[in-house]
Amino acid sequence: SVKGSTKGSPASTHEGGRGKAADDVAEKPLPPRVSLFRIWALCVPEWPWYLLGYAASLFGALTGPLGMMRFAQMVNIFDPPPVTLDPFRGEWIADYDEKHISNTVASLCFTMQ
Repeated sequence: SVKGSTKGSPASTHEGGRGKAADDVAEKPLPPRVSLFRIWALCVPEWPWYLLGYAASLFGALTGPLGMMRFAQMVNIFDPPPVTLDPFRGEWIADYDEKHISNTVASLCFTMQ
């Protein structure tokens, strides 16, 4: 409020001068200015917890996309295998790596547990 103005103050709402006037209330001095680095220095004991929280949030943020990639692999297992044309016999031959498919199924079963 502007010094000397009593408009809206408790003294102006009470009749008969009851209550304190705005001029009677001493203004509090402003606190001293403090460097931001000094404030950060006060938080040094908590920095390991901040780093742990950051790492946990990063891990949590990565689980979504990784889970979607695993789900896409699971769905692609049920697609028909790729085929190639045998140039000598003129027949289509399934071209899939059985070991890769069995490893993928095993890792997906482990992931989905």
